[in-house]
Amino acid sequence: MKEKAIEFLESLGVDEAVNFLQTTSASLPPEEQLRDFDQVMRHAYWQNKDLPATIRIGQAGVELGQSLADAHPDQAGMNRALTSAQSRSSLVWQQPKKTSDWRSS
Repeated sequence: MKEKAIEFLESLGVDEAVNFLQTTSASLPPEEQLRDFDQVMRHAYWQNKDLPATIRIGQAGVELGQSLADAHPDQAGMNRALTSAQSRSSLVWQQPKKTSDWRSS
């Protein structure tokens, strides 16, 4: 499934890739659904250097993780999966420059 979503990302764009992941992954176990979002997001970031696509896929993955955790509060794996999805969002964080950085140039 990950490969097909990456094909969609490359040929049709991020919205089609996210739509594909959302509609076709529902039959998979929750951990696999989140893993697919994570792998496609990492592809967008590391292979394509496409930050807007990375953010869009990451947001959709975190939203999925939150809804799965809400639907399955008794499953410890869901809490780990949500934590994992949220930590993946760190790919789009950037440390602010120190005030002295811009003044020294």
